[in-house]
Amino acid sequence: MTNSVMQQVSVVASAAAIAVATVGITPAQAVSHNFQFSFNDQGTRTPVSGSFTFNPTVKAIATPQGSFYRNASSSFSITVDGKVFRGSSNSMVVADNFQAPGRPGGDIIIFDTFSNFNLANPFSTTFLGFFIYTPDAWQSKNLPTRVPSTAFVSITTPNGVTLSSPAAFTRITQP
Repeated sequence: MTNSVMQQVSVVASAAAIAVATVGITPAQAVSHNFQFSFNDQGTRTPVSGSFTFNPTVKAIATPQGSFYRNASSSFSITVDGKVFRGSSNSMVVADNFQAPGRPGGDIIIFDTFSNFNLANPFSTTFLGFFIYTPDAWQSKNLPTRVPSTAFVSITTPNGVTLSSPAAFTRITQP
């Protein structure tokens, strides 16, 4: 493993350790944004769509490669072939030009509770929502209020089914 990859693994592990240690803080009531996505799973062609509601004013826990936003996402809804999964209280990670082993590199947004995060092997973790955009899709580690219309996506439903697409439609709206 290169030093760069080791540093990135360390950064993700650090952010997750902070996340695990501070679970239970609720997001402030503020104007929320709605991160929406839709795609057909690349393996099964199953239609998948959904959204994550998030508070763009949550303060970041900054790391060299990205920012961790504790409990920034107050709720989510994922529909897989007509079956709806709903949940609440997810944190977010945003990184600019992130390179993860075995995955395409770029700007990322992750939605998850981080409760099952594996500090010893961060990239073995299956995230609820993992979105990768082209490098420099945004020039910041801040929560974006706009995203490009397509991204690589990996969604893992609460019952453990992982679905993905190299070209999911994404957007952020304000209610």
